[in-house]
Formats: sequence, structure tokens, C-alpha cells
Amino acid sequence: MSSVAKTLCVKYPSATLIIVPDKDKEDLAAKIAKEVDGISIEMPHGKPTNYDPGDFAQEYGYEKLKFLLTPAMPLNTIFATELSKNFEPIDELVEGVLVADDASIVYGNSNNGKTFFVIDMACAIARGAEWMGRKTEPGLVIYLAAESPTSVKRRLQAYQKHHRILVKNFAIVQSPIDLFSSEHDTEQVINLIRMVERQFKQKARLVVGDTLARLIAGANENAAQDMGLIVRCGDRIRRECKVHFMLIHHNGKMVGVNCMVGFLLAQEQRLEKM
Repeated sequence: MSSVAKTLCVKYPSATLIIVPDKDKEDLAAKIAKEVDGISIEMPHGKPTNYDPGDFAQEYGYEKLKFLLTPAMPLNTIFATELSKNFEPIDELVEGVLVADDASIVYGNSNNGKTFFVIDMACAIARGAEWMGRKTEPGLVIYLAAESPTSVKRRLQAYQKHHRILVKNFAIVQSPIDLFSSEHDTEQVINLIRMVERQFKQKARLVVGDTLARLIAGANENAAQDMGLIVRCGDRIRRECKVHFMLIHHNGKMVGVNCMVGFLLAQEQRLEKM
């Protein structure tokens, strides 16, 4: 097969060869594909040794075999003609305000009520209650109180006292979080989310980072390279845990604009696929 593949490459230099091995010959096919800058495609899992495309066609039909042998476009590319005719509405976390599995930033002057605003919204999500007349999707909230855990706890106490309820499904992280220096704390946040989900048997829906400055201690808030790290960390948390990742940030720095652009890329990509 290796000799045949190399011969075909010489005869058809512009062609991309697709190597389709019998079952259990996948490693050899991958090696040959690498030699000729081609693509190797595996038979489905769970099939017996020597299961090949002929067996696949007999079992599933030639149309599905054709689909199997069509290599996927790189970089998760899709053409407009491949889009479904049925419109799929965006999954909203807060009706008309937040999109599920996405990211956002709450940005404004100090002492203007940003934390109160976010806590009120987050509590509504944790309770599955309406927020300012808008429906919410219920789920766990993980609040990274990096700036002032005591202040966040007092505001939760005030919220519960005012509404005469206990807000379940709301976890407050009191330890310092560093999303700049290494991946360690990012992994800790991801592990915490999964642990809380197992404990409460519910899906986490919202992670809040309060504030951006405390999450990136030591970074240059006006440097795009430094801010790119927090964007990647936030996007990793969002992607791996399928949560909405929200940052709270004080006014007075250009970083607000930089982060907003970075975080909204995920939403733009989602819309482009619809």
C-alpha cells in the first residue's frame, strides 16, 4: 500500500490521497498517510478485525460510505449550503441578555453597583427565577470572589434576608485566583465546577470572576499579550465546562475593550454557524 500510495502521488500530484484501512490496521494507514501528505480514515469502533469499506457498504449502504470517505474540512469549516433549513434559536441563559455557554464583561466605574447588579442576576439564575421580568435558565453559579469575599458574602446575606429565602446552588470561591501566571488555577476552577456539579447533581450555568484586576495580578492591563492569557483561560473554562463566563471590571483601562472583543468571539462563531 505504501508503494501504491507513493506511485499515485507522483502520477496525480494535485490529488489528496485518502487511506482507508481494514479494521486494526489504523496505525499503518496513518503512517502511510503521513508519508504522502494524505488522510487516513478509520472504520467505525466495535467492528471485527479486517472489517473494510466493502463490509461497511453492505451494512450501511453506499451513500453513507461516500459520506465516511469524504474528509472533514480543516478548522471546523462549513459551507452555507450545508446549513439546516430549520432555524435553531440561541440557548439563552437570561432572556435577551446572556447567551448560554458564552462570555461577557460587566464594565463600569467603581462603586456604581456592578457587584450588586451581577449578584442579583446570578441569584435569579441559581433560583431559576425571573430577573427584571426576563426568564432565566436555572443552574449552579460559581462566584470567584477574588477581590472581596467578605463583601460578596454580606451581599448574599442581604439578598436572602430581603427575599426571605435561602439561595441554593450558589457557590462562593473565597481563595485568591490567578488566571495569569499559570494554568494551575484555571484547572482548579474547572475541577471545582465538576465537583460541585456531581455534589448537587445539577449543571453549572454561570461562572463570575470578580474582578478582572484581581484575577490577573501582575499582568499589564493595557498589554494585548497579557490580556490574551485571561481571554484564553476564560474561554477554556467556558468551553470545557459549557458555562457562561462573566468578568466584572472597573472603568479606566483600555483592557475593557480588549476583553470584550475577545470574549464575544465565541458568540460570533456560534451565530456564523446558524
